[in-house]
Amino acid sequence: KNMPMLMITDKLRKALDDVVALSDLSTEDRGMLERFPNSAKSLPLDIIELIRRKHPSRPFLHELISGSSIEPPAPLPDKKRSPELEARLTKIKNYLEDREYEEMVRDVCKKDRSQMDSMKSYSSQIGEGINILVTKGTAFAVGFFASKAMYGDDPMWNTIAGLVGLIFGFVVEALLFITRSSRHIAATESHPSLSASRSSAAADASNLKGRT
Repeated sequence: KNMPMLMITDKLRKALDDVVALSDLSTEDRGMLERFPNSAKSLPLDIIELIRRKHPSRPFLHELISGSSIEPPAPLPDKKRSPELEARLTKIKNYLEDREYEEMVRDVCKKDRSQMDSMKSYSSQIGEGINILVTKGTAFAVGFFASKAMYGDDPMWNTIAGLVGLIFGFVVEALLFITRSSRHIAATESHPSLSASRSSAAADASNLKGRT
């Protein structure tokens, strides 16, 4: 059992020398005390208790250890890692750094792609808005100036004719939109196998993702 070690003070050193010098000290006790020569820097607590008991003045324990302190434990030796372990740790570290870099780059690319999609959407909406304004303005101008050319300069009737042209432009655009939508629906219905294959592929992908 390891006993706590106390640093040797001058008082402890003198008490140890006094006990070792006793003529009636047993061989066993003398052998125990002589294991700690003058170069020793600390004593275990059981040896200090032996000194206290054998000393002629029988001092108290706290008097002997006054000014002493517990010896700090010796630092643990550095454990050398094997080259295989070092190589494996380096490989794991490089792998983690690569993963972190890939995640960082992926986030940046995703953010850039999202910004580009947003800009494209904004550009498309702006283009549609400009197209609507130009179309409606053109329809209004055609009606306005046609009335002016045919019936003369009459602001009220010219404006009414421009509004009629504007309404006519709305009707034409609505008819074009209905025609485009009808063609798209007809094209989708004429290829049911393509729609079914797309739905099946989407379902298979969803099931595979759920399994993984």
